[in-house]
Amino acid sequence: MSKNNNVLASLNYFGIFFAPFLFPLVMMLVTKDDKVRFHAKRAILSHSLILIIIIVVMGLSTIFYLFHPAKLTAGVLVIGYLVASVISVILFIWNVVQGVEAVTSNNIAR
Repeated sequence: MSKNNNVLASLNYFGIFFAPFLFPLVMMLVTKDDKVRFHAKRAILSHSLILIIIIVVMGLSTIFYLFHPAKLTAGVLVIGYLVASVISVILFIWNVVQGVEAVTSNNIAR
């Protein structure tokens, strides 16, 4: 993989800072290099996971809070939001690590 392709592969992951979903999607559609496309697909998946986790965990905890009048449901709401936040931060850090590995490694794709 050339140096330019390493940078393009890493920008797919770093797109989480400036254009999640959009930049990797454009890279996947525009580039013909298989390794850059591989990293673009992985970046789209990891960016999607963050959104899915936020919607599912926060949505379920909010629904539980709204429809169960027990006093402990506020704790469930807070725990759900904390779980979603922690998982999102872990996936965000994973994107940064993968971006650094893609730019520094010559053979990260399998």
